[in-house]
Amino acid sequence: MEEIRIRKCENAIPEIIFGDGTLKISCRIDGKEITSNDCETCMNYRSKYIEYPIEVASIELAEGFDLYKKSIGRIVRIKPCFEETEEKEYLGIFLGELFSCNAVSYKRQKKHLTVTPVLNPAIYVPELKQIVYGYESWWSFIENKDEISLISRDESLKQFFIHIFEENQ
Repeated sequence: MEEIRIRKCENAIPEIIFGDGTLKISCRIDGKEITSNDCETCMNYRSKYIEYPIEVASIELAEGFDLYKKSIGRIVRIKPCFEETEEKEYLGIFLGELFSCNAVSYKRQKKHLTVTPVLNPAIYVPELKQIVYGYESWWSFIENKDEISLISRDESLKQFFIHIFEENQ
C-alpha cells in the first residue's frame, strides 16, 4: 500500500533506476531523497491523480477544438489498422472531428472541474460501411483526382468519389 502512495505523489520525483531495480526518489519540496516510509508520514503528499471524493465548487463544460472544420466532406485515402482490412487502402469521406471521450481536469485550489470533449477525425468508408476514426488508421486528404483512380478499382465507386472531389474544389 505505501509503495503505491509514493508513486502517486505529485511531489515525488523518480531520478535513477539502479541495476538491481531499485529507484531513487526525491521530494520536489525539499530536494531530499525519500523512501516509501517517508511518504507515509509526509505532510506534503498530494496525489497527481484526481482522487474521489472531491469537493467541486464549479464545473466548466469546455468546447472541443475542431482543427479540420473547413475540410468536412473532402475525400481521403485511408488505411485502417484493423486485421480484417489487411493494410488495404480505401477511399473515404471526411466527416469532421467527432466526439470520442471526455478529458477532465481539476484545480484543487479553486475546486474547479473542467470537462473537455476529446475530438478525433472521423471518416466514413463506404466500402466497409463504417466510420473509421483517425486513431484507428493512417489517412490523408486526396489533393488530386487522379489519386482516386489509383486507390479504387470499382468504377461506380470511383465515379462517386470523383464527383464529390470536384464538388469540393
